Amino acid sequence: MLTSAGIQRVYLACGPTDLRKSIDSLAALVQIGGVCNMYENQMEAVPPHEAMEMVMASSGIAYSADVVQAFVRADPSYPPGTKIRLLNGKEAIVTKITSHMQRPVVRVLSTGEEISLADHPTVMIAGCL
Repeated sequence: MLTSAGIQRVYLACGPTDLRKSIDSLAALVQIGGVCNMYENQMEAVPPHEAMEMVMASSGIAYSADVVQAFVRADPSYPPGTKIRLLNGKEAIVTKITSHMQRPVVRVLSTGEEISLADHPTVMIAGCL
């Protein structure tokens, strides 16, 4: 039987720490895993931007607001190279992400025109091709 008699330190992969910090770190990792899992599961049913909206709606309710904000800042719904359809029916490809992770720059395939969705809030993505 394992007992705590004689235990002087608790170690995590990152080094010595106290038990309270270990629990806080574990809770943060569980939250991060939960947010990632939720996003991935939603992507099977809805377009990426809608899955991201669902994650953002869980902020402060199911998941820590800090964890959700970090996820939104770090994970683009449409990474460069993703082929998309705009709400106006035109097909486009994401070319880069500049000022806003969820509003990339796209190139309309029929015209070659590049549009920054961050600068054109009325141009919306309908989904992936």
